[in-house]
Amino acid sequence: MQYATTKNLDARNNLHALYSRHPQGFFGWLFDQYDLPGSSDILELGCGAAYQWQPERHHRVDSTWHVTLTDFSAGMLRTARERVGGLGFTVAQTDARWLPFRDDTFDRVIANHMLYHVPDRSAAFSEIKRVLRPGGKLFASTNSETSMSALFDLVEDIQLGTYRPRTTDNFSLESGSEQMQPYFNSMKIAYFEDALHITEAQPVIDYVGSTGRLNEQNLAVVGERTQSILDEHGVWVVDKLGGLFICEV
Repeated sequence: MQYATTKNLDARNNLHALYSRHPQGFFGWLFDQYDLPGSSDILELGCGAAYQWQPERHHRVDSTWHVTLTDFSAGMLRTARERVGGLGFTVAQTDARWLPFRDDTFDRVIANHMLYHVPDRSAAFSEIKRVLRPGGKLFASTNSETSMSALFDLVEDIQLGTYRPRTTDNFSLESGSEQMQPYFNSMKIAYFEDALHITEAQPVIDYVGSTGRLNEQNLAVVGERTQSILDEHGVWVVDKLGGLFICEV
């Protein structure tokens, strides 16, 4: 199971942490997009290992917020609890399709790079709308279908088959609006443009290997081709594009 523990997700996040060039970083940028008034009741769905709540961002947490972090994976939540210890957050295992909360419970719902994992997103959107108070907002981030094409092209050339994340087939910057339109009164998109300036091959191998979709021989070729690019250019620039849907009920 890909997300039974944080191992695979850590490998993917590590590539971005090492080589992303955006001055704020993704999570810093996210906090600037959020509209989280004081005393808000906030629900995060699919919080994973609580990456956006790491200690270096604790100063951005308003002590009057009432934050509930949820995820489908018990393994992820074990790490999340450690990461937010002392903040007074509630941490609970839930399925986004059946939220164990009363109607009109939350002012804000956060769903970062997780809706593409939900098998029945219509059920999730219905539940999000149900638990949001009138005028409440959903902040849902995802990737563009074009993001990191240079890396995916390299892998597909080696593997001779599709490697691009199946997740963007489900819920992307290009397809998300149509899926969410029936459930929200208004919607806008904030775009996050960034690039990876890769200088070492091993983090690329770890990233690709974390999906479990390549054998050892092909992973070795990924490393060789990455190193060849680095030997020729010194750095491998991989453009990426993500964004945030901001929806109001």
